[in-house]
Amino acid sequence: MRFLPLAFLLAVASAPVIAQDKPPAPEPLPTAIVLAVQDALIWTGDFDGIADGKPGPAFAAAVKQFQTREAKPVTGTPTPGDMWRLSQIVDEAKKSADWRLEIDGPNDVVLGLPRGLLPDASRNAEGRHFQSSDGTAQLQIFKAKGDLASVHAAAKGKAGRAVNRAELKGGRSLVAGTDGQSGFVDFATGPKGKVKGFRLTYPVGQIGRFVPAAIAISNNFYADPTARPSEKAPRAAPSFDGAFNAPEKGRLYPFATVTAQEPQAQITLGPVSARLTARKVEDPDMADFFDPILEIQVEGQAVLTVEDKDRQTQDAGVRAVELDPTNGLPEVLLTTFTGGAHCCTTLTIFTVRTDGSWARVDAGDYDGAPDFPQDVDGDGRYEIVAPDNAFYYAFDCYACSYAPDKIERLDGDTLNDVSARPEFRKVFAQWLPPTWAYAWAEGAVSGNGFLPALVAASRRIGESEDAWTFLKAHYDKNNDTGIEGCSFPLGDNGCPPDKIVKRTYPEAVETFLREQGY
Repeated sequence: MRFLPLAFLLAVASAPVIAQDKPPAPEPLPTAIVLAVQDALIWTGDFDGIADGKPGPAFAAAVKQFQTREAKPVTGTPTPGDMWRLSQIVDEAKKSADWRLEIDGPNDVVLGLPRGLLPDASRNAEGRHFQSSDGTAQLQIFKAKGDLASVHAAAKGKAGRAVNRAELKGGRSLVAGTDGQSGFVDFATGPKGKVKGFRLTYPVGQIGRFVPAAIAISNNFYADPTARPSEKAPRAAPSFDGAFNAPEKGRLYPFATVTAQEPQAQITLGPVSARLTARKVEDPDMADFFDPILEIQVEGQAVLTVEDKDRQTQDAGVRAVELDPTNGLPEVLLTTFTGGAHCCTTLTIFTVRTDGSWARVDAGDYDGAPDFPQDVDGDGRYEIVAPDNAFYYAFDCYACSYAPDKIERLDGDTLNDVSARPEFRKVFAQWLPPTWAYAWAEGAVSGNGFLPALVAASRRIGESEDAWTFLKAHYDKNNDTGIEGCSFPLGDNGCPPDKIVKRTYPEAVETFLREQGY
């Protein structure tokens, strides 16, 4: 055995100890991200508590369970990779369950609901009622007269029930168990005299489907939907924004952009090629601006060149995508950004006619920079999808306004609004829940800029009665933006004073929605 010299050992023992800096503690996750993780873990079956945005022991245990199943490092703290995976899972789960926003107007309740499990809706003396196609699972919304404790006690003590879970905390009551061959979940929340909730019954053999669904519903149950947030109790909506760097969304069609610094791009789809060139503007005060020049070729032969000298821009894009399969060739889309407040992407579509010539379709200006072509119904034919600009400023300020999507389809050289077609209902059904959650967190669900969008999207789905009841009960009567009408055709000078018509807000919204095709 080789021994170290004693002098060396003494030197080591007497050497000063150098303090090692501890690695900095990770930054706490924002409340919105914690809410999003909790929400997702409910759908994975790993979390069955209150989604409150607070990472505690139950949250860490649920994360560990998810990480173990996904064969990830088990830490109890979600990594960006974990959250990316959770975001994918929850998106697909909600689509599969047909997760929707539902409103019970008379009870003044708003909730999220998996209509894939409970597709049939009706109304009775208690409130709205939902059930499975075979009637074996049922959910009833109710309003109770007593306080939350008495409602909780009644749910626990109901004859014939075997209760395996009973919680009364955080202003919420949840009682679950079995009653003969049925499972049940009773949920309630709210102050005395305003207690509201739901009762869910289901076949006991389907506990794995319905209990997670009940937890998700309870965490998306708004018993006092228009209560405004306070500075001491700010709200957040579940959001993975900032949680990870998402891989760039792949497009299923050719796409390219040009700038003054990268002035040329070319794309090809089948026999059609399109070259976009940025020709710099000579004005030295507009160094980054250019005129877009678009050249289209079919099988190597030039068929169209477009120079828009009045369309000077700092950003332009070109896409080749199938908008109208009846003409045999894909369409070419040119986009330019106008700049300016809240504005605007200008879209022009080039499509071939039956005689071989190319038509120009000026689709107009769109707010922001939407990713226009989407194959919404999965039939291989792309639609133009973007927020309906008509809603901005209609009844409130721009930032206070909400807008459902507008879906347009190219037929020949005409762009038609097809938003009302049944095959596109899912677009609006999927738009409502996150939009509501965001508006609720902002205290905007009773705002006059939000309510028209709520009713419009509900009409697209075919269930607007309760949304209209909600609008009439909660609109801001002190905001008169957009309520004046005109009984005379409007000209450049506006409405003559003697032709101005005073309307109520519901009357103005109804007129607006009818004029916009809702």
